[in-house]
Amino acid sequence: MLTTPTKAERRNRGVLVKTHLVAINNLFSILCLSNYHNNIQMTYAGNRVFNGNNSSGIVFVLFGVAMYYYANPGDAFLFIVIPVAILLTVTQAFYFEITFDDLIVKNYMIPFFNIHYRLNEITKIEFLGTNWRSSTKASVKIIRGDKKSISFQAASLGIPDWQLFVNDLSKNKIPLEIWADKLRGTIGIPEE
Repeated sequence: MLTTPTKAERRNRGVLVKTHLVAINNLFSILCLSNYHNNIQMTYAGNRVFNGNNSSGIVFVLFGVAMYYYANPGDAFLFIVIPVAILLTVTQAFYFEITFDDLIVKNYMIPFFNIHYRLNEITKIEFLGTNWRSSTKASVKIIRGDKKSISFQAASLGIPDWQLFVNDLSKNKIPLEIWADKLRGTIGIPEE
């Protein structure tokens, strides 16, 4: 026989749910956010929501959906256009953090993507040009001895973000080369 819970039983159930939510939140913080957030000096992310990269990705996805519904090209079209649009957007969604010991490359569309580079192992950082959706048309290549990283394209960073990033890298005495035309004309490497 079903009975209606009393007010006290409902209150206790609500407290139990809130306790579980707090526990889940704490566990998430421990597992996903790790201890690096305790010693972050600076994050260089720009506007991760409203930027040209995300706008282009949304336009591509909407174009794919519209083509699917109005032109009826088949299911294969939808399963090709949308993943390609998402992949192109993800490859432009990098941002950077500097801790006391590390340079961390992150991706705002893939939250678990983190690449850590020890600052004392970095021999040079190159700021390269790109012809893609970034307003500054710049990317970062990290060099450690004879190992070169891929070119991390950060479409969300604006000129002030790049300048702060360059300033903080210079403070850590990391050699920098700026090859990106748009950056070369607007930002400078601080003199020590």
